[in-house]
Amino acid sequence: MVTSSFPPDYGGGAMQALSLCSKLIDKEIELFVVTKNNKGENNIKELVNNIAVYRLGNALEASVKFPFCVKVFLFLLSMRNSFDVVHSHGVYPFALTSIVLSKLLRKKCLVKMTIFGGDDPETIMGRKLGWLQIKILSMADRIISTSSELSESYKKFKLPDKKLVKIANGVDLNKFRPADIKEKISLRTKLGLPIDNIIATFVGLINKRKGIDLLIKAWKIIKKRCPNIKLLLIGPNSKDSTISIDENYISDLRQVIKQYNLENDICFTGQVAITDQYLRASDLFVFPTRGEGLPNALLEAMACGLPCIATKITCIEDIITIGYDGLLFEPEDFEHLSKFVIWLSQNPEIRKNIGLQARATIENKFSMNIIAAQYSTLYRELLQK
Repeated sequence: MVTSSFPPDYGGGAMQALSLCSKLIDKEIELFVVTKNNKGENNIKELVNNIAVYRLGNALEASVKFPFCVKVFLFLLSMRNSFDVVHSHGVYPFALTSIVLSKLLRKKCLVKMTIFGGDDPETIMGRKLGWLQIKILSMADRIISTSSELSESYKKFKLPDKKLVKIANGVDLNKFRPADIKEKISLRTKLGLPIDNIIATFVGLINKRKGIDLLIKAWKIIKKRCPNIKLLLIGPNSKDSTISIDENYISDLRQVIKQYNLENDICFTGQVAITDQYLRASDLFVFPTRGEGLPNALLEAMACGLPCIATKITCIEDIITIGYDGLLFEPEDFEHLSKFVIWLSQNPEIRKNIGLQARATIENKFSMNIIAAQYSTLYRELLQK
């Protein structure tokens, strides 16, 4: 597994890779992870949940600086007798060098596209030497798409149809699960959350792409109709976090919150390691994103039995059936978003029913057991060929 980040690094992609690795090990797949060392110059080997993780720094003198893609190439070359398949998360330079090395060593390789607008073929073509990167991508044995949007971008470039495989992101159903009333109260007490308020939660990076500015505009409207509802913004929001943030954007958000007199209604929790507990303590989930691949946070919230309100974009339409297991609003329409929040906050039975259907959707389509089995089958098919 090659990925730019892996826990304890923050991010949905990092957590997705960890969860997938754990389930693959259960299915008798031996693996190790190669990722960046963001804390120092030396290579480090460590165990994360009993998974061998190599964090690559500078293997040579400190004065010699190699980009991560070169480090990956050299490291995998040195480990060439230890693997049969290279699985890269994200179509970025490190994945492209992994493809080239795999071809040189006659190994199998697959690459997962992770986000539309980030590493899909249309976006790659806009990069420097994009045509060459597309050419290298076409050499992979399989390209994984997590959404219809990514698949369409792939097909526009007439890349080999037989190499495209659609495999969704998955959720650990044991970790992300609904809480009954007794457990919800216990969790709120533990986390210092109000017992009697309705709690709406967002999880993710606090940035413009995630649409937090829209959420705050909506909350100005929501507060007038539902003074008993609180909003949790769970994600890195200070320079002390383990991931780079847009400090100006967050500063602007705080000013607007103060301007709207919402300081007591909106809480920034910062980066937390127990996202599952916050979700299980919540009543509903809000996700006003402007662009995604297949959002892990949304899948996890649905697995916790939360009714979810999200932006109506293609990748989310792949997950949610409107009115059945979630609610979708048109992009940028914060007034529509506010109406859905008010409606759900005033109708506990509807919240419960949508939440139950949301959990069922995840169990049937997005369980990590199902996703890991699909990858396991794919690896074995490639090796048989």
